[in-house]
Amino acid sequence: MNRVLFVMAQPFHPWHGTALRARHTVAALAALGYAIDVLAPPGGEPPDLPGVQIIRMPRILCVRLARSAGVSVCGGYRLLLVVRALSRALTHRYPIVHGVGAAWPAARLAARVCKAGLVYESDPKDPGGARTAWRLSRALRRADAVVTAEADVIARLRNLGRESRACLI
Repeated sequence: MNRVLFVMAQPFHPWHGTALRARHTVAALAALGYAIDVLAPPGGEPPDLPGVQIIRMPRILCVRLARSAGVSVCGGYRLLLVVRALSRALTHRYPIVHGVGAAWPAARLAARVCKAGLVYESDPKDPGGARTAWRLSRALRRADAVVTAEADVIARLRNLGRESRACLI
């Protein structure tokens, strides 16, 4: 059975934004017969789905986990996400690694270690200015496939000559 490493930078909040979309993506992949390993930060209530293993990172003492929108505020959690993704990639050779939003650096490193395909799923618009735009362009150039709900991400892919890698949902 093919396994997919699904890396999230946000904790599961079952009926909230990116976590809701991730839940549906994971459920669809599991329904297609993939075994899914979801790597997520602590917090929230993970879904109980057949064929899906939730691997939660440990909580860092004395560090606030997330803003109200669910986005990790601590670079320590992002670093821990990279370490855990790399350790999973070294122990399991995943054919596909799927990174959601800010988890794309961890997903990209894991995909390179596994020599796997990298799927990048962009978060809804994030008011981050030029720095966020640079990170998004970098992720779009390096991904083998892109899943998005944003038409402007498709336009960016078209400008990069990679529109065929996009899936607009």
